[in-house]
Amino acid sequence: MWTMGPLTVRSAVAAILTLTVLSGGVHAESYPQRRITIIVPHPAGAQADAVARLLADRMGKIWNQPVIVEDKVGANGNLGAEAVARAAPDGYTVMLTTTGPLAINTTLFRKLDYDPQKDFDPVALVCMGATLISASAEFPAKRLVDVIALAKKEPGKLSFGTGGVGTGGHFILAELNKMAGIELTQIPYRGSMQAVADLAGGAVPLAATDATAMLPLINAGKIRPLAAAGAKRLPQLPDVPTVAEAALPGFDVTPWIAVATPHGTPPEAIKTLNTTIYKVMSDPKIRETMVGLACNPVPTMSTGEVAAFIRKEGPIWGQRVRDAHLEVQ
Repeated sequence: MWTMGPLTVRSAVAAILTLTVLSGGVHAESYPQRRITIIVPHPAGAQADAVARLLADRMGKIWNQPVIVEDKVGANGNLGAEAVARAAPDGYTVMLTTTGPLAINTTLFRKLDYDPQKDFDPVALVCMGATLISASAEFPAKRLVDVIALAKKEPGKLSFGTGGVGTGGHFILAELNKMAGIELTQIPYRGSMQAVADLAGGAVPLAATDATAMLPLINAGKIRPLAAAGAKRLPQLPDVPTVAEAALPGFDVTPWIAVATPHGTPPEAIKTLNTTIYKVMSDPKIRETMVGLACNPVPTMSTGEVAAFIRKEGPIWGQRVRDAHLEVQ
């Protein structure tokens, strides 16, 4: 039988210890060690861009590493999503996006160069969008049930402003028409601010947009909120009922903002991103700012819970695309 001498044993043990120390040193290197880029598939100044910059500033301070925001716009968010899907899965390229790339675009586009379910690792659900249905100050209907009653008497005659085809307002309108059995006519604008300006001016009697665009005019008494389009009342307007409370039980059209990385990102990096994002979101000042951006923070979620949420949302928004009769591109 072959045996090792004392010197050979000591040499082997020393070699093992050396490898263990070196291995431990590699794994002990904490993430992040360099600049992180948050790609936002939406325009500069948009809600998602503002949220990303708010998070990037605080995350950079926590990590003592630069966190930059890059807006990569086009094809309803597809260009930015494709860039992230093709990026190295090392934790240093991150996507912050609204509902489109992760839940809507698989139905809205015949062909995508990425798969929302396979090409991304969900990290965090950041917030739920705050949206409102409002009326012009002169419009006679004071409640949503009154609007529905008028629309049933005169199908197709009431116009309804939105921020554009395929926006949250468009989906709210489609769901409202479907569930109430009415026919409100969409007037699509180039952005929520234009829709709300015409609502305040009386050019359109009704509109649905993000709450940020509406709140200043609501506070000024120039438009009248009828209902919040999500599952919960808005903290900004606690006395305004939801659509479900006001007229249509079960109604809930809530866009959201989430963070994801390229598929295959190391679990340690994903965990650090998740933990840091929710740490930032727990700051009362940050939460207040987010509410002001019409983006209501959500409770802390695990990455598994975020993934399950996004999987559930895909078919829901796909049906909304069909209900809105959007042309597949």
